[in-house]
Amino acid sequence: MKERKTYLDIIRSSSVLIIVLFHFSCLLEDFNYKGYNNFFLHYANGKWGRVGVFLFFMISGAGLMLSSKKGFEWKKFLKKRWVRIFPLFYLCYIPLYFVDAIFVHKDFLYAGSPWKFFLTIIGMDGYLKSVVEDYYIIGEWFLGALIIIYICFPLLKKIFDGKFRKIFSTVLIILVVVNNFFHIPFIPEREWIVFDIFAFWSGMLLTEYDNILKRRMNLIIAIVLSMILLWIKIPLLWNTDIVVVLLGYSLFVIGVHCPDRVDGRIVSMLGKYSYAIFLTHHVIQAFYFEMFSTTITKVTVIPIIILLSSITLLVSILATKINTLVIDCFARCGQRMKKK
Repeated sequence: MKERKTYLDIIRSSSVLIIVLFHFSCLLEDFNYKGYNNFFLHYANGKWGRVGVFLFFMISGAGLMLSSKKGFEWKKFLKKRWVRIFPLFYLCYIPLYFVDAIFVHKDFLYAGSPWKFFLTIIGMDGYLKSVVEDYYIIGEWFLGALIIIYICFPLLKKIFDGKFRKIFSTVLIILVVVNNFFHIPFIPEREWIVFDIFAFWSGMLLTEYDNILKRRMNLIIAIVLSMILLWIKIPLLWNTDIVVVLLGYSLFVIGVHCPDRVDGRIVSMLGKYSYAIFLTHHVIQAFYFEMFSTTITKVTVIPIIILLSSITLLVSILATKINTLVIDCFARCGQRMKKK
């Protein structure tokens, strides 16, 4: 079990690093910086961001599937997910909202009707940003997709444990293959929730094939396939999702084989604070680019990436610890009230 936990942390940490570096690269492109290879924006067949998100959803599915083998109660599960997601989200969002409202927009209702705050309260403001002009600040579409998947997990687990697993898997595969041919209204333009569910479901499935994934031949195949997809353009313009799936699967298999070669303490720390990093990194990066963009040159770009990543990690650790203290305080207050 210890090795299994290690590879979960390795893949989770890798997905965090990919997304942090990808968003930094996106800002470099937005600010039109030139003179160096912006490698973490694109690989040969697409953008790194989608690969990082696919890996994160895969590892989320794998982790929840492994932990639920000890027993699963959907009410306890949803309560635990709420505690892990929303208090930290509110803790990060509220001060940023006041800074945004007072110093940037100079209006507390800068996005219009107060009812739109409901989308923020339920964590869906970023997910619906492309269809509703709301009060989104942090979390992007990713947070909303994660919440939807967690809500669906009890049903997904029931299907997984039942006799319709193969049918459901087939339906998901078909939808992933054909999704570029039609558009579902009222969803983000950048991502389809079924694709994210497919990534999550893939992680659930792969926990059943631990021994197969650990075969050396599968590692060799995964390394070769990854190198091909990263460096050689594949003519699948009609559906780049297939490339993301193949690359995601390959990197997952490589991650499974890494525990004996990686310092578990470092990846465990990154895994522990991964959610806080997801919430905070883009805001920190965007602030730096807005305020200090002239400091970014061909020579300084790498030190600045390291600096911002270090700041993001420190802020994430601090936010997580404050969040834990707040939750513990509310828990103690609740216990005292019950005793009275």
